[in-house]
Amino acid sequence: MKYLLLFLLAALIFFSNVDTAYAQAAPAASAPVPATKPPLAKWELSPTETKLIFADGREASLIIGVRKKYQAVSKAVVKENICFPDVLPQNCSWTYEVGSYDIRFVWSKHPDVSKLKQVVIVNVYNNKTKLMMTLNDASISGLATVDAIVSKKGPILKCDSDAWLLNLPKTPSQNILVSAWGFETMRQNSISKKNENQTSFQVNDVELKSVGTNSWQVVVPEGAEDVDRLIPVTDPNTIYYENNQRQCSIQVRLEKSIIGALGIADQQPIEKTYSLPLPKSIPKNLINREVFSGVKYLTRETYTSYMVTVE
Repeated sequence: MKYLLLFLLAALIFFSNVDTAYAQAAPAASAPVPATKPPLAKWELSPTETKLIFADGREASLIIGVRKKYQAVSKAVVKENICFPDVLPQNCSWTYEVGSYDIRFVWSKHPDVSKLKQVVIVNVYNNKTKLMMTLNDASISGLATVDAIVSKKGPILKCDSDAWLLNLPKTPSQNILVSAWGFETMRQNSISKKNENQTSFQVNDVELKSVGTNSWQVVVPEGAEDVDRLIPVTDPNTIYYENNQRQCSIQVRLEKSIIGALGIADQQPIEKTYSLPLPKSIPKNLINREVFSGVKYLTRETYTSYMVTVE
């Protein structure tokens, strides 16, 4: 369910500004089937970069452009605390950073110098695809070497009162422990057949670390995915906890959606550019992403190449 939600979030949020994805059109049924040919390009991997080396001598490098982080602030309304309805705070807000990253193949060696540093375009069956895409903090997991670039700072919650949190359990380091933090979506209840908020996925054992008077920073479990630390700033969300062996929950709504913040992050200026090394084969979790949808036709061992050109 978690990965289904990520797919839906990707459709609504994370790839709203990505170039049009590759769409393959099959050749006419009556067309003769040509002999397969060797690939147009191959991977060349070094400790610092990944390249496509073409048979005609052209080369393209895989790079990442890191945009300036965008800091968002959103009012949070604590709407309900089942165990302690009389201690709800009046004013809360989340402050958090989101980052956006462009990943693309650009020409690094080409007889036409005007092509250098330009994005490689693959033309398959007259469908042109730019070998590039835009990712953000919530969707960049799986590109192992990028993790050092991604901001790992958790969102910060500030309220006018701490009474509503003091009844939650504490860790040995005196952090507030949330046994589960869930992201909700409106769905039909399979039993009642009515639409209602239901938890689509959740992160367990989230900690809130004090960083000032009535201020707490989210600390997600070690090894958690990048999207996990942003769950508290999705809308709506629910904190689940236990009080004297009683299951309780706190429902939170946000004034501004994270969707808007991610869209603004995509428009921030690029601050740094890095070469991006990857494994020699395209990782399975990336094979269908936009930047690699054309690459797989360039590097597969044998394929029908008469309809494929590269610009």
